[in-house]
Amino acid sequence: MLRKAPLVNPKSPQSRLVVEQLENAGVKVFTNWTNTHTDMDSLQADIRTWPKPSLTVFRGTVLGAADFTFFYPVSGAMAPQKDGSAVPIPRTQWRSLPMEQQFDAVLYVGPRSAITHSRMSPLLCPTRRT
Repeated sequence: MLRKAPLVNPKSPQSRLVVEQLENAGVKVFTNWTNTHTDMDSLQADIRTWPKPSLTVFRGTVLGAADFTFFYPVSGAMAPQKDGSAVPIPRTQWRSLPMEQQFDAVLYVGPRSAITHSRMSPLLCPTRRT
């Protein structure tokens, strides 16, 4: 789960993100990112030698200092206006959000090119009847 909203530039006094709300209430939350969206080897050259899977803490590392948008590219940030409408914020005005402020660790599951996805059978998900 995201710790901070990456598409909202100004800090909102009332966050809608669960992790941020829990942390504001004093709850310690440990969040992790899985490397399924981007190859991180341009930042961390030896990453392909890591055991699969590996869980690595971001704080104080090159990966942790990298901006969140390196890991999860976004096309445009939006900011609420006083009248309730949202307008795009130019990229030059985006705030930097280091990955270590968004997530605590990365779960490395191998190079992105080797990751496969499959859908879970609906038969494995019992429906709730009320």
